[in-house]
Amino acid sequence: MRRAVEAGLGWVWGASTGAAAAAGLALAPLEQAFALGAAVRNRRYDTGRLPVRSVEVPVVSVGNLAVGGSGKTPMAAWFAAWFLRRGVTPGVVTNGYGLDEVLLHRQWNPGAPVAADAQRARAAAAVVERGARVVILDDGFQHRALARDLDLVLVAAEHPTPVRLLPRGPYREPERALARAKGVIVTRRIASFRTGRRRARALEAAHGLRCALVSLEFSQWSDLAGAPAAAPTGPALLLSGIARPLEFHGLLQREIPGMDMEPMTFSDHHHYSAADIAAIVRRARGRQVVTTAKDAVKLQQLGEHGVDVRVLHLKVVFERGRRWLEGALSELPGIAGMTRAGGNTR
Repeated sequence: MRRAVEAGLGWVWGASTGAAAAAGLALAPLEQAFALGAAVRNRRYDTGRLPVRSVEVPVVSVGNLAVGGSGKTPMAAWFAAWFLRRGVTPGVVTNGYGLDEVLLHRQWNPGAPVAADAQRARAAAAVVERGARVVILDDGFQHRALARDLDLVLVAAEHPTPVRLLPRGPYREPERALARAKGVIVTRRIASFRTGRRRARALEAAHGLRCALVSLEFSQWSDLAGAPAAAPTGPALLLSGIARPLEFHGLLQREIPGMDMEPMTFSDHHHYSAADIAAIVRRARGRQVVTTAKDAVKLQQLGEHGVDVRVLHLKVVFERGRRWLEGALSELPGIAGMTRAGGNTR
């Protein structure tokens, strides 16, 4: 359902006028049905009618309210790197939906075991067996079957308001669900600092939560093998299979103003088949291909066709709230006193 919603209804999300807005109104009954289902499920967890499993180490959940594009995987990787620098082995757990997330976590933090499973408690137990002293749950806010010690929710400054649930909008839960969280991290890619700060302050005022602000900024260019590379030049094919490709396009326009780029987009977490690779090669027509780190881990075959690929990498930059967040990590059960000081290398 997720891929169908993204591909077929993305044009409706955030629209306030025209045919897209009219289509959104037509979807209101389905939105209400989705909201009812989510409320019933949460109520069953709240009352103990659905079981919640625990593991013997602390769990940090990095989740969101919307279906994608808030930066969960880069933030989860930032947490993993934070623990590694302090001598604590983290284990990263994903839902198994996208191979890209598993490959990225292994690439970014080789010292952290990674497991993917729709049953997150089973994956958490697996990384603990492999030496993890803390579990980081990538995309875990709605996965309530696994207990967590620190529940953090990401809200992208670019995500539309008012909040509208699937399929009328991109949200999985209404904003009041933040009552379950311990804190919020507002992320921004192309939104201004002022917009991000305004969103953070509004969430703090409405829900009484601590709120950090993070910018996902350009870090470097690489080739498919991960080696540093020069920025792309000349006409390029802009290739992406992510939740919010327009934000990727916006980042590129900011980094390389005026560059001639033709977009070629796929659905989020797209698995590139041999036919897809052949189509990309044909469409590139000798031009450079510019893509995301999330896509690059699944596009190694392009190198076999002699395609010149440039991969855009992002970094996490805190703009407010880092101190309280690091304090919350340091005070996790069993973690206090275990960490050693570490430099900020990421």
